[in-house]
Amino acid sequence: MRSALLLAAFVAAPFPAVRHNRLVRAEPGVDATVVKSPGQIRLWFTEPPELAVSSIKLADAAAKPIPTGNVKATDDKTSIAVAVMTPLPAGKYTVTWKTAGADGHVIKGSFGFTVGT
Repeated sequence: MRSALLLAAFVAAPFPAVRHNRLVRAEPGVDATVVKSPGQIRLWFTEPPELAVSSIKLADAAAKPIPTGNVKATDDKTSIAVAVMTPLPAGKYTVTWKTAGADGHVIKGSFGFTVGT
């Protein structure tokens, strides 16, 4: 009986929600259309990203990689950025990113944006 009560108390006890880092904002924005080529790609997360495991890659509509600089910390501890090394002609682009938060859980994602009108 006692072990059944302990088990019931354990199962009913509230557990803290497990929260992983997640993307909350990007420049250029997710699915945005920008008039001119961006000089950088910047991503904001719910918590500081782990720079050592972070990457931001850029590709054109044909999935051809576009050169970017190294991922760098910014003036905001919740964001990282890369420089876009060459001006982007009008067209569609995909940003693919990866990072982790304090819990070490790696997260990744991608989004598109368009250069042009």
